[in-house]
Amino acid sequence: MKYIWKILFSIFGFFMGNPIAAQQQRNIPRPSEPLDLSSTSNLLIFIVIPVIILILYFVFRKRIQKVRQEWIEKQKEEKENQK
Repeated sequence: MKYIWKILFSIFGFFMGNPIAAQQQRNIPRPSEPLDLSSTSNLLIFIVIPVIILILYFVFRKRIQKVRQEWIEKQKEEKENQK
């Protein structure tokens, strides 16, 4: 059974690898130079906005954990009061 899965995944990978590689566009210029951070727009797009997104992610994650913990404690208190 193990070998059947390996064979199936190999066949799937072979047939899906070709369409994925075919999507690479040729004759489109790609930047090959390093990012110029002296421009304000580049600095905002590539540094400031990702940092803000990370900070917001951690703040909201902490808030969600706090709310979840409060909800669990509230459920425990309700169970104790019912007894």
